[in-house]
Amino acid sequence: MKEGYKEDKEIDINSVWKRYLDGTGDKKEDEGLLFEANKGLIKRIANRYAKKVPPTSGSTYDDIYSAGSLGLLEAIRGFDPSKGFAFSTYAYKKILSSILDYLRSTDKVSRDTRRFAKLWKNTISELSSNRNDGLSVTDDEVIKRLRELGYSDKEITSIKKSYVVAHRASVNGDNKGVTDLLPGREETPISNAIKAEQRENLDNILIRAGLSEILRESFILYYIDGLTLKAIALKYNVNESAIFLRIKRGLKKLKKHVENQGLSLDDYI
Repeated sequence: MKEGYKEDKEIDINSVWKRYLDGTGDKKEDEGLLFEANKGLIKRIANRYAKKVPPTSGSTYDDIYSAGSLGLLEAIRGFDPSKGFAFSTYAYKKILSSILDYLRSTDKVSRDTRRFAKLWKNTISELSSNRNDGLSVTDDEVIKRLRELGYSDKEITSIKKSYVVAHRASVNGDNKGVTDLLPGREETPISNAIKAEQRENLDNILIRAGLSEILRESFILYYIDGLTLKAIALKYNVNESAIFLRIKRGLKKLKKHVENQGLSLDDYI
């Protein structure tokens, strides 16, 4: 019996999986059976987050459970046993990612917008700290640095647009979704809970990707805690180029590892 499944005297889940993957049975019915066999994963994650979400958020347990249901369905439809990992492991990540996406969607700034905007902001801070001429960092300088980190021109365009959107929302005071993004904003219980979950999940996947402890720490400080390369370099008493290379190397290994599992970087950072 596969990991994560409950015993069921009437249903042989392994047989259901075989029919579903081979396409030899009623796909809709088998999908329903697989969902029922794994919905305990949704309950476990939804219960944890329902306790962390303040009443003022407007999000209920049912809302969070519904979001997790979408993640489970996505996992069932995208599972590839040839990858060599248990379905429960794959489904857990998809359910968690879907729930976190939902919680972020209650903000006006989306998950990718927040992440990209933070990256642009951190790059500005990093470049500013390295100059003594008193001049502001230009967009071209930020773009050049992001290219050095391995981002494509298409990604850089999205990163820049995200920063503009998030900054405008923050200045106008009409969005609390950038609390962990721009200065002058207090973090919320939801953002703190999400960040803690992200940190734990990212560390676990970095371990499985084969990254050393110091490389994992540098990666988390940069992508989750939002520290600049200079701040991380000071912490480890090394130069910024060393931290830059660590993060670039870690990003490459992480991307390869998660793609081999049928996931994406968005599930972790």
